[in-house]
Amino acid sequence: MADTSPVNNQLQTQPADVSLFNNSSKFIISQSTINVVGGNQYNTQSGGGNNAEWIKAPNPFENFNAAYPKIVEGTGTWLLDHKSFQKWKGNLNGSLLWLQGKAGSGKTFLCTNVINDLRKDSSVFFYYFDTRDKVKVDYQGFIFSLLCQVAKEAIEKGNISAQNELERLYNSSKKGDFLVAENIETTLVNMLMAMDTAYVIVDAMDECAEQYQAKLIVLMHNLHTKLKNCYVLASSRPHINVAHKEVQIIALDKQTSDIGMGSDIEKYVDIKLQEQLAWSAELKVEIKDTLVNSAEGQIRWVDCQLTALNEIKMPRKVRKALKSLPKTLQETYAKILEQAIDNR
Repeated sequence: MADTSPVNNQLQTQPADVSLFNNSSKFIISQSTINVVGGNQYNTQSGGGNNAEWIKAPNPFENFNAAYPKIVEGTGTWLLDHKSFQKWKGNLNGSLLWLQGKAGSGKTFLCTNVINDLRKDSSVFFYYFDTRDKVKVDYQGFIFSLLCQVAKEAIEKGNISAQNELERLYNSSKKGDFLVAENIETTLVNMLMAMDTAYVIVDAMDECAEQYQAKLIVLMHNLHTKLKNCYVLASSRPHINVAHKEVQIIALDKQTSDIGMGSDIEKYVDIKLQEQLAWSAELKVEIKDTLVNSAEGQIRWVDCQLTALNEIKMPRKVRKALKSLPKTLQETYAKILEQAIDNR
């Protein structure tokens, strides 16, 4: 049966043949059925204390709709079968799962796969911190967005207890004029408590403004420890401190061969090489071996190298370039910038 709910219709999951990360340097505004209110914000319909029209929040559906079409078919699905993921979902009293990996390791696309899988038959609320958009690095914008999503679902499902919590916040904040983070946190926790099983997915926590990161981690732990019906999955670079005795961590950097990142990179390279008709099968094998063996779990690094090689095209020059590829993502970005300056 087709999924036609209003919330899920905001998630556009039609595949598209576009390059992975090809818009990583700019923020994308994609079409959706949500109402835009000023700076990339969204809200629900109609007015009053028993709805969320008065909560102006950053729009996470834009990030989902920008990321999903770039996922290469068959990649990222290993996470859904991973033992730690299954344990996280199967815990009867809520659970906290942390996905850790360095820049360019595909965390956003893994989170997007999880959101798309869970939304089909569960209540899932999500957020993408994003340094490309200044409103999406702020802690208050994050909790506003979660509250808005939870409120909308509570209203659509007729959850009276959750709606009463929203009504109290509306009245105590003078119809939304005096919203403060502490009151929103309390209302968010109480509304989630009044719901059935809820999944909260938070991508790129390291892109939250540094002064708010400690507060963000505290909220993540509170959602996990105070709510037995709440399952939290977060992603970040490894330097974020998530010391907690009950947290499960999947470290992409340390287990690339064991958990499927290597396989994802191979699939991605295979698909991209199929599109290149000018290269011989022998050259394609050389390219694949070099990129897969040098990727160190960073699919974005692989994408950058393939883009550069496609611009060279000539087999002799491609082989020469394979011997002097930049070793890190940072070196890759520096090389791209240098070439852009030279081409002015």
